[in-house]
Amino acid sequence: MKKRLTRLTALLLGASMLSACSFDTTVKKAASESDSTNASNSASVSSVSASEATSVVSSQEASTSDAADNASTEISSSEQVDTASEGSSSVLNDPTGDGQVVIVFLGDSQFANGREEGTSVSDYVHNATGYTVYNLGCGGTTASTKTGEQYQYSDASFYNVSEFLNGRGDSSIFDYYGVADIANSIDPAKVDYYVVEYGVNDFLSNRPQADSTDIKNVSCYVNAMHVALFQLTQASPKARIVCCSPIYCQFWGKDGAFLGDGNMYHNSYATYEEYAGNCIQTAENEGCIIFDAYHGRFMDLDTYTAKDYLADDGIHLTQRGRKVFAAVVTHLINRQLGLDDTYLDNPYKIADY
Repeated sequence: MKKRLTRLTALLLGASMLSACSFDTTVKKAASESDSTNASNSASVSSVSASEATSVVSSQEASTSDAADNASTEISSSEQVDTASEGSSSVLNDPTGDGQVVIVFLGDSQFANGREEGTSVSDYVHNATGYTVYNLGCGGTTASTKTGEQYQYSDASFYNVSEFLNGRGDSSIFDYYGVADIANSIDPAKVDYYVVEYGVNDFLSNRPQADSTDIKNVSCYVNAMHVALFQLTQASPKARIVCCSPIYCQFWGKDGAFLGDGNMYHNSYATYEEYAGNCIQTAENEGCIIFDAYHGRFMDLDTYTAKDYLADDGIHLTQRGRKVFAAVVTHLINRQLGLDDTYLDNPYKIADY
């Protein structure tokens, strides 16, 4: 597995070099490395000035917690948290200068779930911060396009969404999911942060990980992530991207038999963990703020806590799991905004939610 990850890492680095030749501009690198409350008003939620927004609410308010957000900045170099993954607190509070912080969530059912009840990941982030959020999470979607259907804009894959945000294609890709109006209300020039999460459906759909011969072959997961992340920077040059890896999952057969967790269960190409690992590597190559949602770095999701984090299918986050996920996203963004100067030397814990 390590060898395969190494090979794909090399592929991704090569892909970044290729993209510099294939696009008019290069990926924007930061100077320092690191839906709605109900269905009736789902297009956006109320916003407040970044200077007025609060960065912490209690877990009793069903939002986020700072319980695991204390750390020393003087730990030894061997224990020092990678600030490139968390971002820099030196970024000014209002990235686009319009007096509010705007966040767009792009992903699959991990973001779509809870939308109607006001318990989605984006809802919890809004509740904790007051920032304006738009949730374009669509259940069952992939990062990659269907093989042979590149550039046809037939569904809300990450690649197609990035095309839409660049003015190519139209919002019909969202009609099936009921979020076309939300999509149409977004002005990419005013987006401060994108929060991106795709991968499990690419894995379950048996989409290839990568095509090293054609970086624009977006029917492969890694290629699609690479190109779509790049295209977000073209649509919203001032925005930063929080790229979330696929979460740790467990897989079960139709007969209820345990097939294995993401570390061992594989499709025709690789284990699920390898898809998650290569997502992280791609995000690093593209200069994103990285949220490793698989390996226990930011939240304590693993085989021992899976029953609390994951629904019975072993794949989707429970409501409590979404709260923890949202707490991490809130921390990462507030750290970028200079509203939170702590490091995460310990993951957020499901027991606190």
